[in-house]
Amino acid sequence: WHLKSGANQGANVQQAWLQTANSGEQIYGTGVLIAIVDDGLNHDHEDLSANYNAEASYDFNFDDFDPSPSGDDAHGTSAAGVAAGYGHNGVGISGAAPNASLSGIRLIARGTTDSTEADALKYALDSVDIYSNSWGPDDDASIHPIGPQLGQALEYGVINGREGKGAIYTWAGGNGRYRSDDNSNYDGSANSRYVIAVAAISSDGTYSYYSEPGANLLVAAPSDSTTSHPGITTTDIEGNRGYNSGSGLNSNGIANLSDNNYTNDFGGTSSATPLASGVIALMLQANPALTWRDVQHVLVNSASTADSSSSGWFVNSAGHSFNHDYGFGRIDADAAITLSKTWTNVGSEVNFTTAESVDIAIPDSGGSSITRIINVPQDITIETVEIPFTSDHSYRGDLEIILESPSGTRATLASQRADSGSYNFKFTAKTFWDESSKGDWRLIVTDQDDGITGNLNSWGLNIYGTPGTQYNSMIDNIGSIARDTIIGEKGFTYASCEAQENIPELTNYLHHLDEYIDEDFTPNAHNWIIGTTSRSRRRLEKHASNILDYRVNNSTQFNATNHIYEINFHASFLNKSASIVGSLIEGFSDKLSFAYPSIANNRISRSITAEHSNSHFIC
Repeated sequence: WHLKSGANQGANVQQAWLQTANSGEQIYGTGVLIAIVDDGLNHDHEDLSANYNAEASYDFNFDDFDPSPSGDDAHGTSAAGVAAGYGHNGVGISGAAPNASLSGIRLIARGTTDSTEADALKYALDSVDIYSNSWGPDDDASIHPIGPQLGQALEYGVINGREGKGAIYTWAGGNGRYRSDDNSNYDGSANSRYVIAVAAISSDGTYSYYSEPGANLLVAAPSDSTTSHPGITTTDIEGNRGYNSGSGLNSNGIANLSDNNYTNDFGGTSSATPLASGVIALMLQANPALTWRDVQHVLVNSASTADSSSSGWFVNSAGHSFNHDYGFGRIDADAAITLSKTWTNVGSEVNFTTAESVDIAIPDSGGSSITRIINVPQDITIETVEIPFTSDHSYRGDLEIILESPSGTRATLASQRADSGSYNFKFTAKTFWDESSKGDWRLIVTDQDDGITGNLNSWGLNIYGTPGTQYNSMIDNIGSIARDTIIGEKGFTYASCEAQENIPELTNYLHHLDEYIDEDFTPNAHNWIIGTTSRSRRRLEKHASNILDYRVNNSTQFNATNHIYEINFHASFLNKSASIVGSLIEGFSDKLSFAYPSIANNRISRSITAEHSNSHFIC
């Protein structure tokens, strides 16, 4: 049903398959490679093997070239079938792009690190067109900033992928609405301006009960929902493992398929995302010249309104309908391909940055909201707006944060929920697509619960898009938020002011790092990430010479001015004095940009099938 027309609540893929490319070829995704970044890929599966590309596949969990899953890790295999299951063999299922190539990048079958995620998201960049990501942090309504290395990798991918046209990154919007009032905006990966964040719609045309809202969402795609709605039929691990138990009813109250190689029980934003990836593969076959930004433009302009009775729909001043539950609407493959064929690529990206530091008290619940205004003199036709926001309010879940554009369009960045801690985070909004940036922007902050108070410390706007009709290249950025040296709760200086200015995402990540460090953490943790302002490996090893059991990994260039090292200490040093790490860092402090403990990330797949909902939590 998810491949059928919008009238059937599907993504209109069957109709799209009737179209042909300029070459006369049927549009099935031919020539496009989708990487499934997940817990593994059963690439010998009868409906996946024909499209499998081994050269672009890798297992980052066990460091080999075979991404095959183990145990019941069927998530990546099911996602792959939704995107590009082979559709011409007379068996099983068809993916949205049945002739697209598939690679497997195994990443979330065990704990990850920022550096591992970064390596995975630019792996085989010279071959991969689309990286499909059906995973993310815990859907617990807390703030989960993207790691600085992963953020750097995404930027690198959109600059250098697809021969300079930019790799496409799709990302699951998240499944935490029903259990924690989570919002896709709180997830640093789905919140990145470089990705296409995807929500889920059920077979009745309304958002799936778990699908998170967000100003960062671009589109929605069909998936499962409650037991009264069918799930998605796709590939499963061959045999008795995976989602299909082979008997009885699945979690949606429908009889399991008799063929254990398939499941009719896949869902979550985990399934909506590879469906979007498959549709984008069709678009790229129709028009290979589309850049990563043009793909987003086409999706915005071709999406169809879902759930028209929802009160959440509004039209921005550029004429685009937007809803925080659906982004710009349900993805429509047929309309997207039709538009792709005639699409003229947009101009080069321009940006404008401004900010203010205020340190103004936020009235406690029952008081008025505070409204701050920043005037933007530059005229940019907007694609994405980033909103860096800092507040020392110690229970950030009390705060509702709304951004209003000069034309009056409002994006809700954060809502009340259970979440402690302060804010130093960069929100993203797609809501203002094609509006003009020029004029007064309003930030409205409301404390919705009493007892805990705090200040709005600073906020800003990073506006990206194309030159507007009144664009003036002589107008300079007004300035960014001033940063202080970050010192962790353990007493170590994590990053200098200069490093924060030069390295995107570093501030967000390090500000919240202490929230994820266990109470019994000691500064002698196994791994530390150290950044220097020059290639200082020899200097580093000289000052580490008093430590026998350590390894300095190869240096990689972080950006134009910084290089990064990962230092692995032997477990025997965990119980020794914290001064070991401290003296090592101080030994080359004149070259130091940042130094912080590397922690394992808990990544979950964004499938909500009941019997497997906990089987993919990575600890």
